[in-house]
Amino acid sequence: MATIIDADAVRWTHSRARKYPWDEWLDGQARRLHRGDDFNCSLVSMRGLTHQVARRRGLAVRTKVEDDNCLLIQAQKKEVRDVR
Repeated sequence: MATIIDADAVRWTHSRARKYPWDEWLDGQARRLHRGDDFNCSLVSMRGLTHQVARRRGLAVRTKVEDDNCLLIQAQKKEVRDVR
């Protein structure tokens, strides 16, 4: 059964998008993110999240898993294709 709590006594966390410094990470520079230091989820989850956040910001992103603990990322502006 659900119980009522004092909401003011709870330290609420922000959304996942604010957990990481996306403005910095998606600034166009190539970066190496280290699992355990920069993020704690699996590499597969972080790779998917990176693509999701970039897409929401209108960016494309390249990612590559490097060994068992690193993810390489680089954001780029999406190219506008002329469809004629």
